[in-house]
Amino acid sequence: MLAGHLTWSDIRPSAQPRHVRIDHHKTGEKVIQPLEDAQGPLFPELETYLNGLPRIGLSVVLTPGERGKSRPYSDSYARRVVREARRRAGLPEHVTLAA
Repeated sequence: MLAGHLTWSDIRPSAQPRHVRIDHHKTGEKVIQPLEDAQGPLFPELETYLNGLPRIGLSVVLTPGERGKSRPYSDSYARRVVREARRRAGLPEHVTLAA
């Protein structure tokens, strides 16, 4: 399972409102990624998308719970979502969940 390593409180936390906290689950490394620079937001489309998502749990990425309660994506479901996004964007097949 993808255990929801990005929570809503990681995005622009009050202590670092211009950043996102990222926990690399394989290495345990915690990274603070800037979300803006002197010219403005670095990822405006992504932030607009995230702002439009319903907050159905602590984690950002959850299934909507159509057949039960909301839960983290399974590996197979996450891979399927990435394949569909890759196809729609016209990206090559080497673009995967991990790369």
